[in-house]
Parts: sequence; structure tokens; C-alpha cells
Amino acid sequence: MAEKYKLPTKANFKNRADAYKPISRGTMARILASAHYKKVVTEKDAVKFMYDAKITNGYPDKNGKYPKTYESFEVKENLLRAHIVVFLKNYDTYLQNNKKQVVNGITVDYGRHTYGVKNQAEYNKVMEIVRNELKRVDKEPWVGGRFAKYYDMYLNGDRKENYKVGSLDYRGMFQAEQALKDLVDKKVSKEEIKKIYKVRMVAAGWIGNTSDPRTGKPESAYDALVNKVSDCDSDAQVYSAFFDALGYNTMILAGNHHADAFIQIKDNWYEIKSLRLVDMTKPLSKDGYVLVQPTNGDIYNKDGTFIKAKK
Repeated sequence: MAEKYKLPTKANFKNRADAYKPISRGTMARILASAHYKKVVTEKDAVKFMYDAKITNGYPDKNGKYPKTYESFEVKENLLRAHIVVFLKNYDTYLQNNKKQVVNGITVDYGRHTYGVKNQAEYNKVMEIVRNELKRVDKEPWVGGRFAKYYDMYLNGDRKENYKVGSLDYRGMFQAEQALKDLVDKKVSKEEIKKIYKVRMVAAGWIGNTSDPRTGKPESAYDALVNKVSDCDSDAQVYSAFFDALGYNTMILAGNHHADAFIQIKDNWYEIKSLRLVDMTKPLSKDGYVLVQPTNGDIYNKDGTFIKAKK
């Protein structure tokens, strides 16, 4: 089978001896990732796939945290039977959770989200832009402006109460608190907060490069990213596309001629633009409605309840 599918095993029909030797975690990752992508991939790309697909977290560091780096995967360690059982179970879960669906004739990558586009070509272009932009996210600063340092200070435990009311330091810490408090209070990690901020900033940069025709007609991520026209509907679709591609659960709520995108972080929902905590158990307003249901297949009802997706 490995020969048929051109998988990078150590052994082959001319070298059967290696088939009876232990296999390393790195080799196994290459075989699985190469089978998944239908092409031979490098060991580093294979390890990244193992993390991205949530097949494994690798080994913990001395503090018990999982850095999910190439080094912490321990590619040279021998693969154990227990490892392969868990890896294949998690890979199967990944496949089940990532079955592509066809919505209005468009094959989509995340849930049933089309981002408001009209056809497959528009969808493909939107996702091409999103994925290319996400590749540069790590190189971006997570905040900017004169108060940027206070955001780091807040994440590190500093608070406005440590400074004189009205001073520059107090005002900087106050702004950081307004922006970060909901995330910090819910114990979202510093690393995740920074990642979310970076992605939101990149998405907002594309939205900021558009013009609003004031017609209410722009409604898709394609309108904003390619046609360079937008309003709240298309803005929300852009945010949804970026955070879906990052693996988050998103949805869009609308009402009173406005729409906003929301993101689920752990067990809580936040408005993406402000990253303020939102109580989703609160019923929607009289004219409120769900424009786009959650990525994960759950159904959100007007009365503030969720119907869990069937697994």
C-alpha cells in the first residue's frame, strides 16, 4: 500500500529488514501527512499538520505546557503502540469534523459558511487571500499606537490602580483594561490573546481599505476583499472567514440594519470588533436574527438557546 501511494516509509520491497525495526514519531508523521495531502511532505510540515489537525500536542515542557514546536514533537523518539492508536483516533475525528459541505452549489471548507459569495470562484479567491494573509500574521505586532506597551503590561499583571489618576500611565492602563479585561478575566492565555489580536488587525486592515457605497448592497467577503466595497454585512463575513480559517467557531448576528461577527473562545462568545464578552443566553431583540449560524454546526435560536449539532 505504501508503495502504491508513494508514502515515505523506511522499508520497501528491496529493503524488508527495516520493516521490522522501530519507527520514529517523525517518520510516522510524514507517512500520515503525506497520505492526507496525497504528496510527500517534509518532516517539519508533517509535524505542523499533526498540531493543526489536533492529532497530538507533542511533549510538554518543564512547566507542563505544550509549546507545540518541531522540537517538542520529538521526531526521533520511537513510536509506541499507544501513540499510533491515539493518533489514528484523533485523525479520524479530524476527518469527521472537517468534511467539506456543498452549500448553494459552493464547496466550503468551514461548516456551512460561504461568506456571502455568489459562486465557487469567488469563494476560492476569498480563501486564497485569507490563507495568504494568515501566513504573515506571526510577523505582525499584536498592538500599535502610543499605548501599545500598556497592553503588554496589563497582560503581565499590571493595573491602572498602580498609577496616579489622570496620568499618562493611568490612561494607558485604563485603555488596555477596556480592551483586554474580558479575555483576561476568562483566563484566555497571553499567547492566544496576541494571536487573536493579530488576526483581527490583519482582517481590519483589509476592511479599512474599502469604501462604503451607502447602498447596503455589499454583503460578501468577496465584495470587501476583491471589489473593495463594504458595509457591516461584508465586514462581518471577512472577520468570520479569517477566524474560521484559524480554527475558531464564528457566527454572524444581525438586526436593525446592522450585522456583527462573533467568535467563540473556549466556552465564551465575544464580538470580534471589540472582543467584548457577549451573553449569548440573552434573547435577541425583536428585529434581531441569525445571519450566519455557528461554524461547528450548532443552531443558535432567537431565544438565546443553542441546539447542539449531531456528531
